[in-house]
Amino acid sequence: MKTYYVNWHGPYTYENICDDVKCQTEKPEDLFKNGLYIFIGKKKYAREKHLQYVGITEDSFKFRLSDHHKKDQVNRELSIWLGKIIVPKKHGRDALETVEHMIAYFAQLPLNEMKKCTPPQTSCTVISRFYLPASDTLRKRIPLLLQDIPDVMLWDQESERFHYSGRMQDYTL
Repeated sequence: MKTYYVNWHGPYTYENICDDVKCQTEKPEDLFKNGLYIFIGKKKYAREKHLQYVGITEDSFKFRLSDHHKKDQVNRELSIWLGKIIVPKKHGRDALETVEHMIAYFAQLPLNEMKKCTPPQTSCTVISRFYLPASDTLRKRIPLLLQDIPDVMLWDQESERFHYSGRMQDYTL
């Protein structure tokens, strides 16, 4: 069973995705390409903001999102979270697709029409950590709209069981 650690940074607006780039653990340009992104906002006629879509890119986020077909469906109060798989350090498109599928299926994201219908094909664990925008500062409180993405998600394909853990605490010894 593979385990993926994902660091999420946000929220961003589309305009400030590349403006704030500063990350002490990576080259700034690396933070903003080859990863995952989440759209949060309101669709037409909606009254409340919700998680709407998770996607992947092997290109820069700015380029991928510039003419994204789903971005236009979240037409009000759009905020974007950017995710990077940090473990395993070297990964390919299959890792991005596996994490995307886990989040889309188990959070039942409305604009992920295909991936929310079937569970992932392989067993895996996804551990998410949420950071302030363009920072290595871990968030103490996770925004309410991200509550549908647990800190730890585990899918066991053999037993067809999903396990998850809500918010985990960090302790310094």
